[in-house]
Amino acid sequence: MTQPVGDAAARQFRMEQEAEYGQFVATSDIYVGTALAYREGDPVPASNVERHGYDKNGLVAKTGIKAATSAKSEGK
Repeated sequence: MTQPVGDAAARQFRMEQEAEYGQFVATSDIYVGTALAYREGDPVPASNVERHGYDKNGLVAKTGIKAATSAKSEGK
């Protein structure tokens, strides 16, 4: 049986998700093998950026940087 989640736990989870997904945005489509992982303008989890080196390859930009906001505003 599942237990209801309290407000504090839900708030904590939301904050963790915002921290994970709120730092980087894809500057172009990102593929893992032949599978599309992220579309241009999509948020990319910080842990995946670190793990796969997307920032070193120029595939993501920090949110708030011109490339990131441009990709987001294009709505892709």
